[in-house]
Amino acid sequence: MTDTSPLLLQKPHLRVNAITILATLNFVLIMCGYQFSASLLALGKLGIPSQMVTAPFRAFSLLTSIFCLFAGFFINTRRDTNIWMYLLALCPILWILRIFVDLNFDCPELMYIDTAKVWGYAIYNPIAILSIYLTYDRIEFDKSLIIIMLCFIYVMSLTPLGLTASEVDLLIDSSGDRVGLGGALFSISYASMGMESVMIAICVIFSMRYSIFWKVVSLLAIVLGFYTIFKSGTRSVFLLMVMGIAFWCITIFRNFFLNFSLIAIFSGLLYLIRVPLVELLAKLAPILATRLQKAIEEGDSSGRLDLYRIGMEKMLGSPLVGHRTIDLSLNMVPGYIGHHSSIIDGFAFFGAIAGTMLVILSIYIIWISSVILRFRRSIYNYWIAALLFPKMLHAILFTGLFFNIASTGSLVIIAMIIMARLQKTDLNRTTLL
Repeated sequence: MTDTSPLLLQKPHLRVNAITILATLNFVLIMCGYQFSASLLALGKLGIPSQMVTAPFRAFSLLTSIFCLFAGFFINTRRDTNIWMYLLALCPILWILRIFVDLNFDCPELMYIDTAKVWGYAIYNPIAILSIYLTYDRIEFDKSLIIIMLCFIYVMSLTPLGLTASEVDLLIDSSGDRVGLGGALFSISYASMGMESVMIAICVIFSMRYSIFWKVVSLLAIVLGFYTIFKSGTRSVFLLMVMGIAFWCITIFRNFFLNFSLIAIFSGLLYLIRVPLVELLAKLAPILATRLQKAIEEGDSSGRLDLYRIGMEKMLGSPLVGHRTIDLSLNMVPGYIGHHSSIIDGFAFFGAIAGTMLVILSIYIIWISSVILRFRRSIYNYWIAALLFPKMLHAILFTGLFFNIASTGSLVIIAMIIMARLQKTDLNRTTLL
């Protein structure tokens, strides 16, 4: 079946004005501004605290989002809402309530924690996501894609992309704190940037909307992206990139269950050829190959399984309201302790009911990513879904609450808007499934 109806979501004709520029800038800052600001520390490997650069950026980004937030209320545009958007809005509310209870009632020994920083992160993310929601129709997504890709190319070119995980750890001072570039970008950040570069570049190459010049530039982004992932030695991001590319290819088919069956088959094949795959990687990326082999043979998970277990123990200890976000029993600096999984964090911090809601919401987000990619020829900003899928898997399996990551949360709300408008077209439910 081909996309023959006029249904679908084509690029709107936007006038270039202050709101359009501000909305596009806001989106770009959320997606790649932090990496760009942190890369400035790599020029000469400045041994200054990373906050000297990243803190002013965060303030500027927050102000931009606030301006967009207020401007969005005066934009005469449609407001798409559904139950999934309300559930997404509930997530940061629960998080803010959780932190409020922790800081004021549950853990009085937190007087040594920088509460301003804790609240800063808790408030910035929902403001950023809401600003994207309100200004969605004013964002130049085509231009944003190119700017983000160029930013990633710049960062991967000027920062020491040859740094290995151990070499990045050398960027610390005598007290053991990260300084300079090591405090702002570390191995996983490098690898994630490489993964996003590859996914964005693939979308540009296979899109009819971009000239041959940008397709050639995309090839550079792919080469740098792979090189960055290989040199970082970050196996989780490498596997996510492989799954993201497979997801992009497999979603050519319209049937949702067929797509995920093929992904399961593809994953099984990767497992079967894991030994020769590691041997091939050993020639291209020895650090990555060594870490993958260690995971396969010894079950090494870099301590994540222990964090998963601790998170589930917290949920079982307080199944209704969850456990506090601070864990002073762990041998770490007192502060927010996550469990490297959006799902585990949801159950640990919010209890069984809210945790189940997060599971359902995560499944829905992955599903709409599949739907948007299946209609890629008819949705001008479908690349959002191509980027969202691996970033959601990253949050679910390896990082933490997805709505606490501004870039991931912004992609989620954009995908929800696209899906809401897609469902109002002449597509029926059978076609979407």
